[in-house]
Amino acid sequence: PTITAESQARVSTDVMNFLQRCLTIDPQKRADTSELLQHAFIRRAKPLQSLCPNIKAVCKADVD
Repeated sequence: PTITAESQARVSTDVMNFLQRCLTIDPQKRADTSELLQHAFIRRAKPLQSLCPNIKAVCKADVD
């Protein structure tokens, strides 16, 4: 898979690296769960609970 230059410009280097590790075609070279859980992108991620205000705002906008 490829990611457009426009998309790459909108995300951090950590996200791009994480996606590249996840999307590596060769399973022998692809990152396993242990590696991904230790990746900088995941380690810096906020708890899922922090997404609730955004989800509620989108749901409210859909109703309006």
